[in-house]
Formats: sequence, structure tokens, C-alpha cells
Amino acid sequence: MKPLFPRDVVTPKKGALLAGAAYLLFYLFGFQPLLPYLANWLKIDPASQNGNYLVNVIFFSVNFIAVALIFRPFLLDSLAPVKERRLGWFFLPVGIAYGLCAVTSNLITVIYEILQVTPENLNNEAVGSMLTAHPAAMLLFTVVLAPIYEECLFRGVLFTPFCKKCPWVGYVLSVLLFSGIHVVNAIGMQSPVELILCFVQYVPLSLFLCWACQKTRSIWGSITLHALINGISCLFMLLDSAAGQAGGLF
Repeated sequence: MKPLFPRDVVTPKKGALLAGAAYLLFYLFGFQPLLPYLANWLKIDPASQNGNYLVNVIFFSVNFIAVALIFRPFLLDSLAPVKERRLGWFFLPVGIAYGLCAVTSNLITVIYEILQVTPENLNNEAVGSMLTAHPAAMLLFTVVLAPIYEECLFRGVLFTPFCKKCPWVGYVLSVLLFSGIHVVNAIGMQSPVELILCFVQYVPLSLFLCWACQKTRSIWGSITLHALINGISCLFMLLDSAAGQAGGLF
């Protein structure tokens, strides 16, 4: 019987792990603050729709290229557990994780409705706006590029190194930082309560991304789940755009 929480998850080699950790720090604390200065240098107005789109092109592209260069061996090594097992055994935990994530996220939404609290998810609104204006590019960014570089950083760096001895440390670090990075841009625009409510919305997603990585013993498990979640969220956003609604978590 396969263990529910395997310990033999493929982990980046030491060099890639150190370089990835350094880039993660830059991603968390350096890149976004630098974007306005970079936009000004390139004479891009981020307040305009086209300017905002160009800034996002830079953001997604640079992150993907940097992470691909750092983690290329890790991504290739992580294919081994996928090849060792039938594809059905790879996709089964991904599907289970998606179902549990959907149920948990909907339960949080129901609880918020019962409590009559409706936090405004600014990250979702920004993605929805760009998706409506540039659907093909945003589908590429959110369904292909972002799952690869975010999983390498938040699961590859923060989660897999702890799986053998202290997986709970990896879960805590990954959940806190992954959930936090999706609400940090709203600091100053929302109350602390709204920020916490939005933060909680990302916790199930982060937990099940960790579990998909651990259960499949490969970062490709969480990348696949992340791409699936973002892809379905994009589909609902496009379907709901005429009604002015936004759904899904990015």
C-alpha cells in the first residue's frame, strides 16, 4: 500500500536549492518593488491597460526564464517518479487533491456568506481584467508559466527539502509564504481583517499543492494541479466576464 505522505520526494540538488532560495528572496522582496522603476526606465505607464499588460509580460517571462535556468535539472529529475508509475497513478492523487481543494474552497466561501463577510480579492480582479483584455497571453502566463515557476520556488525550495525528516515544516513555510504573496499587494488598500480573510482563501490551495507534490513524489504533481486549478479558474472567469463576476484563485 502506498503511503499517504511519502518521504522520498525528488529534491533540488544543493546548488540549485541555494540559487533557488536566493531567487525566491528576490521574488518575494525585490522584484515587485523594482517593477515601477523598470517600467519608468522603459517608458511604460503601468496605470494604462497596455502598460499594465507589458509589465506583466516582463514579470511572468523573467520569473519563468530564471527559474527554468536554475531548476532545469530538478525538473528533469522529477520526471523519474512519473515514468516509474502508470500515468493513472500519477493523475489520481492530482485529481483527489483538486476535488478536496474545490470542496474546501467552496466551504470557506459558504462560511463567509453565512458570516456576511465578502472580502474583495484584488489579485483575482487584476487577473480577471487582464484575462478579458488579453485572453491568449494570460492563459499562457497563468496556466503554463506561473505554475512551473511558482511550484519550483514554493514547493521545490520551501517544501521538498523538509519531506524526509520534517514535512510539517515544509507545509507551514510553503502555506504561509505562498498564501501571503497573493495578498501582499493589497496591503494598504484593504483592512487587516480583509487581508486575513483573503489569506485564508489560499490556504487550502497551498496545502493540497504540497500534498500533490508529496504524494506523486514529484514537483510535476503540484505543477499539474496548479495548472489545472488556474485553467479551470480562467475558464470560469471568461464565462462570467459578461456578468462582471470573478472566480478562482491565482
